[in-house]
This record gives sequence, C-alpha cells and structure tokens, in this order.
Amino acid sequence: MTGRAGRHDPPDTPARPAAAGDVRGDDRTDAGPTTDGPPTDRPPTDHRRDRIRLVAMYFTDRGIEELEKRRGEEEITFEWLAEQLRTFVDLNPDFEVPVERLATWLARLEDDEDDEE
Repeated sequence: MTGRAGRHDPPDTPARPAAAGDVRGDDRTDAGPTTDGPPTDRPPTDHRRDRIRLVAMYFTDRGIEELEKRRGEEEITFEWLAEQLRTFVDLNPDFEVPVERLATWLARLEDDEDDEE
C-alpha cells in the first residue's frame, strides 16, 4: 500500500497514467478536475450552482409576470385566493410550508404597515 488517503488500488497495481490535461505532475489523477486557465488566488467555483440559482429566479419571475399579464385586471376575494391555495397544496404537498408562509405574510401585511406608523 502507498499510504495515501483516497487511493483504492491494490498494492501490486501499477499507477494509472495521467489524464489528459493533468498538470499536477504526479500520478494522482483522482484528486479532482484541473483548470486550463491561469492560476488565481480565488478558490474554484461551481458555476453550475450559479446557473441553477439564476434559472430558479427566472422561473419565479416568469410565473409572477404571467399571473400579472393574464389576470392582473381581475378582482378577487381573499376567500377565493385561500381556496385556490388549499387546492394547490392538496395537489402539491411539498409546497405546503412555502404556501403557508405566503398566506401568513399576506394575512399580516396591513397589520405590519399599521405597526410601523
């Protein structure tokens, strides 16, 4: 055994050849991805996370914009809205907590504004 953490090769197995683009200069090809760009002082970032965050924001805004465009001129009661929220939660139980938070926020919205005066 080589004594290196992370190696799972049997003792008699030769080291694997370096992967294309491996710039570490040793046989540790399982240590993670390499970068082709110049070295920086910043740690590597996972740009996929940033894209997911941006996409999630876009879909949220898109739904609100669609609601405003299609039904923005309509007048509804909070009784009707509460019934629609209940139906939505029945169909999508994973969204119970966010819908409850939204409903509570809407219910207390004017009370919070009155408290600030």
